[in-house]
Amino acid sequence: GKPKPVVTWNKNGEPADTTRVMIRSTGHDSILFIRVSEREDSGVYEMCVKVDGFEDKASLILQIVELPGPPSSVKIVDSWGFNAALEWTPPVDSGNTVITGYTVQKADKKTGDWYTVLEHSHRLNTTVSDLVMGNTYKFRVYSENKCGLSESCVTTKEEAKILKTAIILQAKPEYKDPDSTEAPKFTTALTDRAATVGFSTKLLCSVRGSPK
Repeated sequence: GKPKPVVTWNKNGEPADTTRVMIRSTGHDSILFIRVSEREDSGVYEMCVKVDGFEDKASLILQIVELPGPPSSVKIVDSWGFNAALEWTPPVDSGNTVITGYTVQKADKKTGDWYTVLEHSHRLNTTVSDLVMGNTYKFRVYSENKCGLSESCVTTKEEAKILKTAIILQAKPEYKDPDSTEAPKFTTALTDRAATVGFSTKLLCSVRGSPK
């Protein structure tokens, strides 16, 4: 503008705190600089330019985000077979932005080594499967936002014990010979015959049955 404009900066409707921001204005631009930003620096910033009786304004929203806190709590709600069901609650501190997911890890009591079983989950519960029979497990959960995973996590107070199942041996069934009994039945029936006096004669038939 001409003559040289008068530039002022406001934050959330109040004059910008010059202990938090540095402002440098010239005849053609204005720079607002925050050396080390903090979440409290978030807000609506407005620049007002005045030349004589005229003015113009421009505004922007500044959002300072950081890593979230851990979920508030986590618990084992059930375990059966080779599975364990978990539930957790959102973190108190989201890092000044939306939570984008959760990461779940497991560790068995024998080794104490942690392994990731679920990443970027948008739900507040899950079922962890394929657990090893005879092992005891603990679980922990991290929060996640656009900056990354929370630096700390929340761990279950309870443990999931995957019990060994008993092996039941069934006795071999006693073998029985199949019943081969068959009622007698004529396969060739007797037929009427005429015989001559003084000569021999035969009467023939066939019968099938079991036993003999």
